[in-house]
Amino acid sequence: MHAIYECPDGTPFPVDWPDEDGAQRAWAWDQMHCPDPLTPMSVDFNEVKSDGFVAGFHSIGIPASPLRINVNGYSYAGARPPDPIDVEELRIVQKRDLRLRLEHLVDLWESRYRPEVEALVRSIRAWAGPEDSLATLAGRFDELTAAVHRLGQLHMIVIGPTRQAHVQFEAFCVSELGERGSRIATDATAGVPNKSLLSADALWGLSRTALGLPAVAELLRKEPLDQLADALSHVEGGQDFQGHLDAFLDTFGHRNESFSELSLPTWKEEPGFVFLMLRRYVDAPESRSPRAMHDAATATRERVTAETLAALDPSKHEEFSRLQRIALQRTTLIEDHNYHIDQRGHVAVRVPLLMIGARLVDQQAIDEPSDVFYLHMPEVEQAASDASARFQAVVAERREQREFWLRRLPPATIGEGEARRDEYQRAFFGPIVAEPSEAGTLRGLAASGGVIRGTARLIRSLDEAEKLEPGDILVTYSTAPPWTPLFAIAGAVVTDSGGPLSHCAIVAREYGIPAVTGTVRGTSEIVDGSVITVDGSEGIVRMER
Repeated sequence: MHAIYECPDGTPFPVDWPDEDGAQRAWAWDQMHCPDPLTPMSVDFNEVKSDGFVAGFHSIGIPASPLRINVNGYSYAGARPPDPIDVEELRIVQKRDLRLRLEHLVDLWESRYRPEVEALVRSIRAWAGPEDSLATLAGRFDELTAAVHRLGQLHMIVIGPTRQAHVQFEAFCVSELGERGSRIATDATAGVPNKSLLSADALWGLSRTALGLPAVAELLRKEPLDQLADALSHVEGGQDFQGHLDAFLDTFGHRNESFSELSLPTWKEEPGFVFLMLRRYVDAPESRSPRAMHDAATATRERVTAETLAALDPSKHEEFSRLQRIALQRTTLIEDHNYHIDQRGHVAVRVPLLMIGARLVDQQAIDEPSDVFYLHMPEVEQAASDASARFQAVVAERREQREFWLRRLPPATIGEGEARRDEYQRAFFGPIVAEPSEAGTLRGLAASGGVIRGTARLIRSLDEAEKLEPGDILVTYSTAPPWTPLFAIAGAVVTDSGGPLSHCAIVAREYGIPAVTGTVRGTSEIVDGSVITVDGSEGIVRMER
């Protein structure tokens, strides 16, 4: 069943629906997790991971059955209404699960789930041995997909209950304090130690190490980024600094800038972004360090908590403190699971796939190991059984198609139904359709308070991060955890997607900078280099003409 929708710029957006049922559903573009069209192999593994999400939801009694389809490389999310009987049974499980687990989510993560995640990541990285043939690996592909499926399942087992933790706390604050309760609930759960902070703090510490080595610091300031790695060995202190850099990359370098795209290299493979951040950090004041800004966020949480307790009836203090303690776990787990599952677990799959790619090159099925990302799993299996299979033309065509769609924004929704998000989904993913606003303004969601006027810099990928100077306003589609170091440089953040519970909003509050998320069309309407005012308290961006 063929249908044609329309991109915002008028480009036709063709969809081949597999069945009428799919065409009649409502599908919303998941810009927060997939702002760019995915390569075919990334599509395959994201489908495996998404199936794991559903299994994870159901294992803890959450009656969610999210569906995903991929159209022209873009990921769209929908939902299948669960069977009413299943809903009732699942909610019984959920009630029991939450009662037993809700106050111990971080403890369970540290004692049970994180060790399993780390073991799965090690198994993925070691899945392909140097002596394994392509046929052997193709015959064991199910082992690799099973590990990715389990990571998806663990993702939702860990994160799913945190929704209820926040919902309960916010509901209490709103019922007792009115409309301002929602903002209190977010401010009172900021300033919490987490893996993103630890990573950013380690990168800042690396810049302080460079400051103690004058020749290295000068190199970071002036040397072209693509020549820094080679130049280090030729300056005084360079080898010493290289050791510290290697240690940082061994711990924090197994990530790329995306939640979903496997073809992008990791920091450890290509440390250019790390060098850029070191260049920006080396002359930045200590007041901009992640630790100093985290301490400020902690002080804000403590102040808001004290003010709230003073405003509440004393009989409500114990309940407020109990619900806040439970909700604080969400901030920790959102960033910690991002690091271990959505980053290390995600990019671990590159290791075996690139080994498969190398074998395909040896067989002359493709030209470069990275071409494997432009194949689907069945095509790898075909090559394993047919040494004469050739995919150069297929790879070239798919690269060309992806380049075309990389230059287009897809329609926000497709299908016949009306795409909707409930209150929590809106707070996490942001709105589907832009909020009405006056001429010269954009309205989004208030994600981190404060007002700042500055120069807008459109950063669509980390390849463009060099444009961002200290104090500039970062304007982008969405941010994944590897974007976190930019928050120590930016004066504010504006995103197309996401809400006050998204990664971007959490990190902005930790760094104490204004943020407006969920503008939908910010990257389309804000001109790079223009002056804008970001009001993170009201969720408004004002553009100067």
